[in-house]
Amino acid sequence: MSHRVLIVDDDAEIRELIAMYAKEQQMQPIEAQNGESALRMFRTWQPDLVLLDIGMPDMDGFAVCRRIRQESNVPIMYLTSRQDNADIVNGLELGGDDYIVKPFHPDVLLARIKANLRRSRTDGDSRCQPLVFGDLVINRETYEAHYRDQPIPFLAKEIKLLIYMAERPRQVFHIDQLYAGVWHSSVGDARTVMVHISNIRHKLAAYAPDTVRIETVKGIGYRLIP
Repeated sequence: MSHRVLIVDDDAEIRELIAMYAKEQQMQPIEAQNGESALRMFRTWQPDLVLLDIGMPDMDGFAVCRRIRQESNVPIMYLTSRQDNADIVNGLELGGDDYIVKPFHPDVLLARIKANLRRSRTDGDSRCQPLVFGDLVINRETYEAHYRDQPIPFLAKEIKLLIYMAERPRQVFHIDQLYAGVWHSSVGDARTVMVHISNIRHKLAAYAPDTVRIETVKGIGYRLIP
């Protein structure tokens, strides 16, 4: 089965060039000329990877990435003429997986596309496995948690935050990291994360005692301890 690649760029020549090379590699290119069209195409075709320009007139690539990340973990590669470090950092913090600066060599671009597709398949396989901490089982596919087969009533952002930390036990996260990783934004209110952490703690204590705890690391952030 060929991989569907969504090519988002307001330059028709660049889209056509990439589409031609993608077809040679038995990929199925889907083209969008602006941000709104990209979101429609994304929801219609559910591509395996998104190639995304940043400088577009109606909605820039950063906004498109932010919207896609609200509903999907599909690999997103920026393909842009912007070379500033601030743009690169912003793009990756918003949820981008790779950043390629124009002009590009087609062979290098295709190699990076294939690498991101391979990584996505590997990550997808690993995400199928539940996270288990004693009698606590966290299902990453259904976003559900059970303790001794009894469901724990986590809200959507709570379970996503718990999964994000549980995938990396004992790692210390700054609040900004948690916001970027779960809310897919580099700008957020620290109180939002703190409230969600507090709610998770209460529910873990009430429904799944002696399994995991979220520890505050003073002056830095939080970590999950099995």
